[in-house]
Parts: sequence; C-alpha cells; structure tokens
Amino acid sequence: MKNSINVALGLLGLAISAHAGFIHTETWDATDAGWGAGSGNMLVSQSSEFGFTLGSLMGSFGAQEVPSPETGSFFADSLASGGAYIGDYWADSGSFYGWTFKFYAEDILPSSLYMRFGDGENTYQANLLGQVSGVGNWYTLSTPGLTFGLGGWLGGGGATGLSNALASVEWLELRLDRNEELDQTFYVDNFQQGTTKPTGGGDGPGGGDDPGGGDDPGGGGNVPEPGTLVMGLGLAGLSMAKWGRRQLTKRRSRKANMGCSDSTP
Repeated sequence: MKNSINVALGLLGLAISAHAGFIHTETWDATDAGWGAGSGNMLVSQSSEFGFTLGSLMGSFGAQEVPSPETGSFFADSLASGGAYIGDYWADSGSFYGWTFKFYAEDILPSSLYMRFGDGENTYQANLLGQVSGVGNWYTLSTPGLTFGLGGWLGGGGATGLSNALASVEWLELRLDRNEELDQTFYVDNFQQGTTKPTGGGDGPGGGDDPGGGDDPGGGGNVPEPGTLVMGLGLAGLSMAKWGRRQLTKRRSRKANMGCSDSTP
C-alpha cells in the first residue's frame, strides 16, 4: 500500500510540476531580450557586467548643466521576451497576482517610479517608489494585488477595466523620473509575473551578483491552474482505485480458498 500511495503522490507531483513553468522570469543574462526604452530620455541597454544574478537591464540618464525634468522607462511589448508579457493573463497564467522584479538605484533615487500597462484602450499604473529606500542595494519590488484605488492600481477604466485590460495586455513598462541634474543609472533584473502574493522582499546588501542575506526573492509561486490540479488528482485517484481493486481481488481469493479447505473432510 505504501508503494502505491507513493506512486500516486508522484503522479500528482508530476502533473503539478508539468505546468509549473508558465511563469516567465526575464534575467537579461546575455541580451536585452527585446526590451527597450519607452517614451522619454532614458537610455536602456543590457548590462553583462552587473546584475542581481549575471546580467541585467540598465537605464541611464546623462548629466545636465541645467536641471530639467526627464522621464524614461524599461518597456516591453510583443517583441520583448518572446511576447511572454503581453496577451491574456487570465488564460495564460490561470491565476495572476502581479509583477515582481529586482530594482537597483546606483546613484540617486528616482523622483517617481511606476509600474504601468495598457491594453490599447486603458492604461493602469501603480506607485512603487515607497518600496525603494536607498541607493546601492537590490530591492524586491512587487506590484499591488488586483485592487483599484489608492494604494493599488489607478486608471481611467475603473475596477472593471482593470480586469478587462489584463485579458488583453499590449505593453507594460517600469516608468521613472530622474531626480536632480546628476548622471544616474538604474538596473532591473529577474522580472516575472506572479500568481501568489509575494513574501519577504527586504533590501539586499547591494553590489554585484551576490544576492546577500535578508533579501527574499519573493515573487510568484508556481500555482497550477485548476484544470492541472484536477488532472493530477485524477491520476492519483486512478492509481489508488487500481490498487484497491487488486487488494479486493486478493481478499476474495483468500476467502474462497479458506472456504474450500473448511469443507474438505
């Protein structure tokens, strides 16, 4: 019985893990993966020399002689990451909570920092600046849950439009505004869409590829779609049922043999 239960649990685990890879994590280890600069003045490129792990995506503003407002963004559309971040999030992810990624301000904190996305009709944004408290450290930034209003997502389509927009995402970006006239550089790494509320997320020690202690990557756990879980439970159930039928057959056979021996003089 123990072996049969182990087999059943193994089948269930395989069924769940078979779908566990639907969350895409962009690490920019070798290229910019099609990500670029959105509207604004920030230059965006892949950095092979610095990252939370290996490479990262780097955005930079040049020094100014006269302070002037400038904005920029790390931008993704259908050409970025093989289109992993556009489309119907409900159909593709099954359960969607938000985006999680690493952020590093090298020189100075930006004056604003927003996660934004749009479906071609409505644009939604969430303020993330409060999650970054210093320079020279990697921070785990997470967008709020799918709530509309103060502290959550804001956009012209209201709460209903938020859900509808996630069914047809055409682009997304991390948008920021420069602060002061100094040249400044920002990095993004390990960008993923998550299906559960992130845990942890303190700041790391900063610098290079060492994730350091105290920075829980957080971010989306691999939660299977309901259909996948049902399939796994079904496989486990079939295995247990098969084992049960075998045991019943053996029990009946033993009873039949005992009956014959009892009636023999």
